[in-house]
Amino acid sequence: MKAATILLIEPDDQTAEFLSQAIEGNGRQLKHVRSGKEGLIVAWRDFVDLIIRTHKEDIDRLERLLGSENEIIERAAVEEMHDLLVKHLRTVVSVIRTQERLVMQICVRDAGMPRKDFLASFPKSETDLAWVEKHIRAKRKHSSTLAKLKDDILRAQRKLVQVEEETRLKISEIKEINRQMS
Repeated sequence: MKAATILLIEPDDQTAEFLSQAIEGNGRQLKHVRSGKEGLIVAWRDFVDLIIRTHKEDIDRLERLLGSENEIIERAAVEEMHDLLVKHLRTVVSVIRTQERLVMQICVRDAGMPRKDFLASFPKSETDLAWVEKHIRAKRKHSSTLAKLKDDILRAQRKLVQVEEETRLKISEIKEINRQMS
């Protein structure tokens, strides 16, 4: 039977060491990286059976999966974790799309910004809180309306910033993962 390869994404060395002692052995091999970006590279480059990005909830779930006697993770548990990760990815992507659509609606429909201009400038600037200010200062026909709607745009962008902080990945990285998973 092939050893299960588990990718652990954990920035704290002590936590990673603790988890590696609990995970390694019994037919399991652990690969540890410190950031989501490194994890994306390793997961893309090397085949892994399970990816664990630690949060308190992840550690609690892992303890339940390993059990008190540190038993081997069953295939069903790996599939369950995979399903949870995919479901979480889809939820995060849905939040991103909702906020992006909201910003586009505010800028294009409500403020009158040309759609072409929006599509040329907003992608890759989703979390740049100075983005709207640049367009206000541009003194174009829609700039004054954008100024009035600035708070709504910033609110949506802050939600995107929060997604980046929670996932420890940039919006573009999340979208790329989603593209690869589709």
